[in-house]
Amino acid sequence: MSLSRKILSIGLSPIIILILGAYICGYILFKNNQRTEAYLNIYEKRQQKLTKIYHHLGYGGGIHSFKNYILRGDEKYRIEAIKDMHESVLTINEYLNDPEITEVEKASLKNLQFTVNEYLQKTSIARKLIEEGKTQDIVDSAVKVDDTLAVSSLKKLDDFLHQKRISETKNLLQSQNNALITISIIFVLGLFISILLSHAASLKIINSIQKLLNISNRIKRGDYNIEKESKEDITEGELQNLAETMLDMSDSIKKGFENLEQSNEELTNFAFVASHDLQEPIKKISNYSDLLSFELSGTKSQKSHAYLKEIKDSAVHMINLIKALLNYSQLTSDKTILENIDLNEVIQTCQNNLSHLIKENYVQLITSDLPIIQGNPTLLASLFQNLITNSIKYRKHDEQLTISISATALNQGSVEIHYKDNGIGFNLKYLDTILRPFGRIHNKKDYPSLGIGLPLCKKIIEKHGGQLKVQSAENKGALFEFDLKVG
Repeated sequence: MSLSRKILSIGLSPIIILILGAYICGYILFKNNQRTEAYLNIYEKRQQKLTKIYHHLGYGGGIHSFKNYILRGDEKYRIEAIKDMHESVLTINEYLNDPEITEVEKASLKNLQFTVNEYLQKTSIARKLIEEGKTQDIVDSAVKVDDTLAVSSLKKLDDFLHQKRISETKNLLQSQNNALITISIIFVLGLFISILLSHAASLKIINSIQKLLNISNRIKRGDYNIEKESKEDITEGELQNLAETMLDMSDSIKKGFENLEQSNEELTNFAFVASHDLQEPIKKISNYSDLLSFELSGTKSQKSHAYLKEIKDSAVHMINLIKALLNYSQLTSDKTILENIDLNEVIQTCQNNLSHLIKENYVQLITSDLPIIQGNPTLLASLFQNLITNSIKYRKHDEQLTISISATALNQGSVEIHYKDNGIGFNLKYLDTILRPFGRIHNKKDYPSLGIGLPLCKKIIEKHGGQLKVQSAENKGALFEFDLKVG
């Protein structure tokens, strides 16, 4: 399965589970609703019928009218009694015709039906006795009906429907609780499954990414001998393609570096041979200019002596340029071996080498307690000697030159070196120029130099894995900063 599909499936899994849970809960609520509707359609209607029976038989109803008829003999009470009792009989019959009626209800309704029919029969007897002029006691004694059974039946029906209402309400609440519990379980289950899937998929993806990082770090370290089998443990399709691309890139970089190393070696050899061959004719020019100067020593031609001196100086300058260029090219091609060195000792070596120049120009060199770093002592000595020489060359003549060298600890085992002077400085818009070999921004006669000092410093810093940062302004000195690894 591809990485995108796997991530999509992980994202969809909880959604699918929640949809399933919502469907199940919906089904539970639907069944619950059906039960509620069944209760309303059946038991609520039965309750209404029972209330109607109460109404037709109870106070102001059939039995009450029947008793008024016995007491008063008024015909209207007999008619009302017969009407209400017939209505109650119809309602009882409707109740009995319900196909889902229980035996408890059926028995109670039969008892009510029997009592009502007995009252109807007694109504005819009562009418006859009243028309015959019998006394109230005689009539009452003749038509007396025992309605105890009917009363208990009505109460039993009422209790039955009341209990049914309680049980249905409990079932409704239980159903709602079941729905809530179900959705909670499904939600927790969905969350748990999602976490498991995410964890399992994440482990595979992280493992694949870690292997990619290992390949990348090996390429970064310059280890290009990576076997193709390295991608086999990467399970994700897209990441496996990326690993294959990185391995192909590693092969290309390896071949490119091999070609570049060969080319650099050829260029170095060429530069060495070319510089040697170039120096030979220039040395001859210098030597022959010395011979001519010796032969003309007895003459008084000042112009000839000036010409020969110019030739001699130009030849020496040319030789120095060739040597500087050769040193710069060798620094670019050579591999730098780093070791733990005390930076204080490096600065002391520079002071010893430049002691005459420092004393002659009254230079104040201030150093703080410098750390032990990883570096090449020869290259670092060359770096600081070039910086100090450069500061002396571009000093202010009306102010004592002060040079300070300090270090600040950084994270990840590095220190930042600060080299600061109070010389003439320069405009930062010329920075690219002075960091380019043989680039210059000052007049050669006022500030004679080969123009290779600062480019050489920049290259040495880069060989140590750092970057040169420069801050300066005209007549405000210069600050050079760069990182070195702690030893």
